[in-house]
Amino acid sequence: TDRFWLVPHFEKMLYDNALLAVAYLQAYERTGDAFYAGVAEKTLLYVSRELGAPDGGFYASQDADSDGVEGKYYLFSPDEITGLLGEETGSRFNAYFDITEKGNFEGRNIPNRISGKGAEGEMDAFLPKVYEYRKARTSLHFDRKILTVWNALAAAAFADAFRILGKEEYLSATKRTVDFMEDSLTEGDTVFVGITAGRRGPSGFLDDYAFHIHALLVLYQAA
Repeated sequence: TDRFWLVPHFEKMLYDNALLAVAYLQAYERTGDAFYAGVAEKTLLYVSRELGAPDGGFYASQDADSDGVEGKYYLFSPDEITGLLGEETGSRFNAYFDITEKGNFEGRNIPNRISGKGAEGEMDAFLPKVYEYRKARTSLHFDRKILTVWNALAAAAFADAFRILGKEEYLSATKRTVDFMEDSLTEGDTVFVGITAGRRGPSGFLDDYAFHIHALLVLYQAA
């Protein structure tokens, strides 16, 4: 949302992340640069881990606000990180992700790799610990609609990931999503807009049919 590509849209949408994953997968496919594959895999991990619905499919989005503050969930101070990881490792983590006393967003910090300091991926081993800390610190609300178009985009992204990266977990994720769509979002020749709390929405529009078909075609090409 700014000219430096620092401040994100704090509301995390399923369709944005699915499309980002596809873009990075295509970049990797065309360049062979492992950085792009890594971004795609982290994006798909987010989709699976954060937006996956217990009964199948994916929720529409996560809210931007926590405790009434936009973006609070994603912001850090240097002291939080050194307190969590220790002074030496925490200081390296802060430098790597540009987490400073001054801050880069309303006095706090959006971790980022814009400066490119340090070898790419060298701090990845500490991300799970920071992730668990962030989850315990505060929480986000979900938009629990399960929309056909957005789930179809997610299914296609996982299918592309299997085709390009060859990992079976992505094929399994695609098949689970498509199976959910076939069971819950369609009936006969009718495709529905989505489902919320077990209740189907109205009959679908052109994009619901088009993206449903797209997901099936991408799965066919991948498998």
